[in-house]
Amino acid sequence: MKEDYLKLRELIKLDLKNIRLYHSDVGKEAIAVIPELNLSQFSEFGKVYWNEALEAKVDKFTENKLFISKVDEGMFRAFRELLLGENESEMYEKCIIDKQALVADDYEKPDMTYKKEFAMLTAVYENLSETPDEERCTAYFDNVGEYLFRQNQTLEKVNAVVEKALDHLGMEMKEFINESKHMTCQLIKLKMRENMMAQKITVGNSILFVTQKPENHPDTFEFIAGEITSIDEESKQCHIENDSFVSTDVSFRYILGIYNPEIDYEFFGYESCELFLGANINDAHYLLAEAMTLYHEQNNEEETQGIEMQEV
Repeated sequence: MKEDYLKLRELIKLDLKNIRLYHSDVGKEAIAVIPELNLSQFSEFGKVYWNEALEAKVDKFTENKLFISKVDEGMFRAFRELLLGENESEMYEKCIIDKQALVADDYEKPDMTYKKEFAMLTAVYENLSETPDEERCTAYFDNVGEYLFRQNQTLEKVNAVVEKALDHLGMEMKEFINESKHMTCQLIKLKMRENMMAQKITVGNSILFVTQKPENHPDTFEFIAGEITSIDEESKQCHIENDSFVSTDVSFRYILGIYNPEIDYEFFGYESCELFLGANINDAHYLLAEAMTLYHEQNNEEETQGIEMQEV
């Protein structure tokens, strides 16, 4: 006999925000807040891939705490990691639809004569520049979770938009071709938004950013909010200060969001935070790991140089 219960996929047809997700059969854990949870954020690929989790039984939903069961614990944890942006960027991009993306209609077929790396480049540019849908050369085909060129795009139009995208990326065509095999949509976006950041921020903005060195605790990299006191477009940095006496320079690359009282999302403990210029929660975790790695590499290099100087 078929059991009758509310499934997760049915509940999240509603637009849920600031949710803590638990497995009813696993002990309570201290977990982060999932800023948003709704079925429409999943690509068709993602709905198939995470079908077991979406079919889970909803046991209880109260005070923004959601308890589910009838899903394998391993699947549950992987699903929650996806929603918290803690997994690999390629999986996130295939399963979660970018808010700025144009999603292809069900009947639309991609033009496969163009290389996928140029589709990624063009799509990121069209997303960040907020190109009107009717003018876009690319679309997100959510059945495969990829950006591809749309049908009936002239070579002249494609060349023109690729040239603009390369300009915003700060690369020549030859350099991009050489580097493209190592690039993902995320890496293209992070570099491109860094070059576009100066036009999006002003002195006095309260921003959320990734620390590039331990600020509050030794060896601890974190997400911090602070107010911009000056901007240096040439070095692509801004200086920030906050109430915790943090005063530091922040690279444009590590700026994630901005305070917006009209937004009710919570990111990393900060309310009314709007992630902007294409940033998402997965980008935040990537940048946190990157900042930590670069900091320790630099410190190790300085220590090695110091030892070599002592030996001379």
